[in-house]
Amino acid sequence: MTPDLEKLLALHDLDQKFVESRSKVAALAKDCEKIEADYQEFAAGYLTAKEKVTAAQKRLRQLEEDLAETQQRHEKYTADLMKVRNQKEYGVALHEIDVAKKAIGQFETQILEAMEEVKMLETELSRFSPDIENKRQEADASIAVCREQQADLEAELETYRSKRSEIEAVVTKPWLDRYNRVAKLRAGSAMAEARNGACSACRMTLRPQVWVEVRQGEIIYVCDHCSRILYHRPEAKVETMEA
Repeated sequence: MTPDLEKLLALHDLDQKFVESRSKVAALAKDCEKIEADYQEFAAGYLTAKEKVTAAQKRLRQLEEDLAETQQRHEKYTADLMKVRNQKEYGVALHEIDVAKKAIGQFETQILEAMEEVKMLETELSRFSPDIENKRQEADASIAVCREQQADLEAELETYRSKRSEIEAVVTKPWLDRYNRVAKLRAGSAMAEARNGACSACRMTLRPQVWVEVRQGEIIYVCDHCSRILYHRPEAKVETMEA
């Protein structure tokens, strides 16, 4: 096999590994997205319940503030009742006291109802709590594994890039240019094994003389049909031994 063909074949094998590793990186990225999406789908019920609890707690706090404000008004009107100077002011004070007292009763009823609602919603939320925490931890752990595998593959890709540069530096430029051009046209597959008298990529039969010389490896040939650079790897001879 010619030196250039050996280097091109090494480049081809390296590029195949690069494509495989890059595909794995993309697949791991999708795995991470799916893990997170599955968790978010599981957590949707929990998040809805949590939002309901938050809203109910906010309403309860507002009712308690309104009650406190109304109680202050009631105390003020009661104190003012002792300061009235005529029957009209007395009647107005009594009316305000009555209004405030009724409002206090309404707020107290609403607060009791709101407290029951908060308690019920918190109970519902508590059913999610153990599972949601476990699911989050499981998702985070799985994503961490994916990220670690991605980092390892990215390191491999960097190694492949470095080795590729080394090979490119020693390949004859015309053949390197042809290799890169065909790889771009053929989705990264610039070379094809010649097998059983045909190109393994496009299945076109090779001319007998080409088939012979490709197997010898002394001349570099390209497929007349798909333009890929041809190479041949002899099958390993299996030695048999008789007992």
